[in-house]
Amino acid sequence: MKLSRRDFLKSAGIVTAGLTVGGFAKPLFGAVPTSNIAALANRVVVIVNLQGGNDGLNTVIPLNQYDRYAELRPLVKFDQSELLSLSGQTDFALNPGLTKIRDLYNSGKVAILNGVGVPHDATGLFDHDAGQYEFQSCDVVRNGTSAPTGWLGRYLDAFTANAVTPGIDIGGGTLILRGTSHDPMTINSIDDLRLYLNFEEDARKAAYQSIMNLPNSNSVADYNRLVRKNAMEQADIIINATESYVPAVQYPDSYLAFSLQQCAKIISASLGVKALTVGLGGFDTHSGQNSGAYHAGLMQDFSDSVNAFYADLVAHSLQDRVLILTISEFGRRPYDNNDAGTDHGYSSTAFAIGDMVNGGVYGTYPDLSDQWLVFDGNMDVTTDFRRVYSTIAANFFQVDPVPIVGGSFPTLSFV
Repeated sequence: MKLSRRDFLKSAGIVTAGLTVGGFAKPLFGAVPTSNIAALANRVVVIVNLQGGNDGLNTVIPLNQYDRYAELRPLVKFDQSELLSLSGQTDFALNPGLTKIRDLYNSGKVAILNGVGVPHDATGLFDHDAGQYEFQSCDVVRNGTSAPTGWLGRYLDAFTANAVTPGIDIGGGTLILRGTSHDPMTINSIDDLRLYLNFEEDARKAAYQSIMNLPNSNSVADYNRLVRKNAMEQADIIINATESYVPAVQYPDSYLAFSLQQCAKIISASLGVKALTVGLGGFDTHSGQNSGAYHAGLMQDFSDSVNAFYADLVAHSLQDRVLILTISEFGRRPYDNNDAGTDHGYSSTAFAIGDMVNGGVYGTYPDLSDQWLVFDGNMDVTTDFRRVYSTIAANFFQVDPVPIVGGSFPTLSFV
């Protein structure tokens, strides 16, 4: 039986030198026009995926609904004295772990996006995998395709393939970067791209490359060879291009900070990479949400890591090229539970960060009154997540957002 490229990857996976390469995808939303692409080709978006369903209500706290907030959350609420105030803003405050994000907000570098989520007719409500699929692909009602693409992947399809794939995943999700005409790359770190050879390194590497150049009559084996060969070539390019990078700041000691430092390293090399994804897990806070500063600790990791990344970009004069955006598959219920946690909810909060951002608060904060709660007591979505993506497509990338998000949605003005 002859296996297609997609079938082979799906059944076996391709891993080499610390790198995985996904498959080509079937188009879902149409082609992105290329008229404005060339002039803006150096712009980069970095997605920070807060995996598990971040509690938006305890991320951006509505001071103008504080009494209702405290009533709904006797076990996981923050006292007002703990909250971080925002310059020129009296309606909202931040989680106490977000000190550095607060500072960036006060400098005009952060947009708070309220009530972000999927529409009511989305088919995967309250499910982690389904929510991630929808936020990454924009396919909210499942069109039945066996090879979905991501919203950024569809944007990246407009670029002619370079020596290195334009989308690289470092733990935030490959689907969001998967296009019709290109593959995203997944790495743990740039150092892991190396072939680790104990002796006679040059000779053994040359021998390995020679083996990779040998054709094979078996279609699966031949395809495996081609993918590995391509991976090795890209790995060498990335390693060589990033060797001179030196971080200008001290990054925190965390997985997210390390991933963002890898992003800075790749962006500084000007390899034509236009989208990167990183992730921070642990946001499925069903119990002990405030115990040991659990959720606030995650917020601090996010805040400190992003701040270091931004400062590093500034030091390398890259800050005017990069937009940082957070996503999370859903929020949490406004009511806390008996385990001092919060269960799967509906809408959440997102942040857009960078020099290209028009700082401030965007979108209506969901009303916590009983009559405005939906789906058996959940905060409603007031900002369809596709409006956020459409804004980035139209105002940051300056391309038609319709093929990227699958429809026409009013843009916001945070970029």
